[in-house]
Amino acid sequence: MYTQQVVDNLHTRQDLLKQLGEPDQKVKYPGYEEWAYIRDTLSVLNNKNTSDTTKSEIKLPSKDSTKTTFYAVHHTYIKFHIDSADHIIEYKNNGVDLTRKVKESFGNTLLEILGGTLAVLVIIVVEVAKDRLDN
Repeated sequence: MYTQQVVDNLHTRQDLLKQLGEPDQKVKYPGYEEWAYIRDTLSVLNNKNTSDTTKSEIKLPSKDSTKTTFYAVHHTYIKFHIDSADHIIEYKNNGVDLTRKVKESFGNTLLEILGGTLAVLVIIVVEVAKDRLDN
């Protein structure tokens, strides 16, 4: 679940692990570590000069002696910067909609389905009862 309220209440590395789980990528920098939670499909680029840390290197087997390196660049992600004391010092959101839930629990989905089914059954019972009273 990603809502603005959840993200704003994340203050430590433990908060991240508890709410969002293990990150998709971890990158260490001097003084902090960057955790990225990726939420999109990949765009594949043949470009070695990109500096985005949310890229994944993909080496494809080739029949010739030259090796081609492709970079898969993610466009929708949240990055968190964590200092050496395990505190989140900032986060960067790129395209993740924080106004709604991205992932709902199974229980909520099941309740919505059962509620809709119950509403349809009530309508059917009322219509059948009306038909019997009219006859």
